[in-house]
Amino acid sequence: MAADKAMIARDKVAAFLLAHRGRAFCERCLGHAVGIDPSTGHRAATRIARAGGFVREYEVCSECGESRLVTRAPA
Repeated sequence: MAADKAMIARDKVAAFLLAHRGRAFCERCLGHAVGIDPSTGHRAATRIARAGGFVREYEVCSECGESRLVTRAPA
């Protein structure tokens, strides 16, 4: 069951980032945007970045403006 939820979270995060291509989001803002908690957002963002096609780096979050570890789909 937990693996199913993780897959859903990954899919939600990936779809959100692709819809907002080029914008960078921290885990807190990603979680808020797709309705998951920040720790689940962290795991989902880490997994999609490892799978490829997404960038994870320290940068200013497009949503909250804080300098944090963010994830984005390249423009």
